Amino acid sequence: MSALVAVQGLPYLVLGPVAGAVADRCDRAALLRAAELATALALAAIPAAALLGPVPPLLVVAAVAVARTAFVFADAANFGLVPALAPPAASPRPRPCCSRRAPSSR
Repeated sequence: MSALVAVQGLPYLVLGPVAGAVADRCDRAALLRAAELATALALAAIPAAALLGPVPPLLVVAAVAVARTAFVFADAANFGLVPALAPPAASPRPRPCCSRRAPSSR
């Protein structure tokens, strides 16, 4: 159980800056697709192994480690995609909800 907790947080600590740099230098959409595919394949190994017999705990830890590592790269790519989808120029300017000025007499 403690190994699962460790492999969930460790990829962010170790690979967070690396994933950000990779996401900045390559195609973010392709990186996101590759990371999601890696996650799907890693997690699909668990039920596939269950079909063959008892699932070894090391396989579960390895699958979670691969899935969380891929998620770090997917998350870094996702952060870069949001501004590309909605650039600041296309966003409406925020309006204050309350004004301290008195209404004009016009």
